[in-house]
This record gives sequence, C-alpha cells and structure tokens, in this order.
Amino acid sequence: MRKLFIILIFLTLTNCKGREKNEQKDKSKTEKNIKTFDIEKFEKNKVDGECNFVLADGTKIRQTSSESTFSEYITFPKPELFMKFKSYYKNGKLKRYIRFLDYLLIL
Repeated sequence: MRKLFIILIFLTLTNCKGREKNEQKDKSKTEKNIKTFDIEKFEKNKVDGECNFVLADGTKIRQTSSESTFSEYITFPKPELFMKFKSYYKNGKLKRYIRFLDYLLIL
C-alpha cells in the first residue's frame, strides 16, 4: 500500500512539471502572434502626424498618432462591408482592436 502511495505521488509531481512546460510554450506562441505597431516605419513615412498608404489588393490604411496612442484605420475594398480599427500603446503593443461596419461611418 505504501509503495502504491509513493508511486502515485511521484506520477503526480512529474505530470505537473509537464503542464508547466506546456503553459510556457503556449504563452510564447501567443506573444509571437500579438500585433505590434511599426513605429520606425511610421516615423519615417509620416506627414503631419499621419501616414496613409494603399496595399496591392486595394486595402487603404491610415495611421495616426496622439500623445498617448497610435491608431490604425484599415478600410477594405468595396465588396467588404467591414472596417478595422486598431489602437496601440506608445510602446507599439496592441491596446484595442475593433471591427465594425464601414457604411456606418458614411452616414
């Protein structure tokens, strides 16, 4: 009985270590997937505190800055009804992400 108890404790302790390693791997994966703002590119291309450009597929991107945040407005070509808004902290980390209907802005 005592041997069984020792084996169960040993298995429990070794199993917990495996979970900790998996949690660390998952955390590193999510950190890699977090969108960041390219501050250097923005500073190089900005005109009057704003940077506008169009991608090859027709997507329009407008980037602005204020004293505490960077903002990015993404407007997709016309069959798409949605628009994206992203707000970033001054260090470039994503603060807020919103997707909403584009036609609401026109009205």
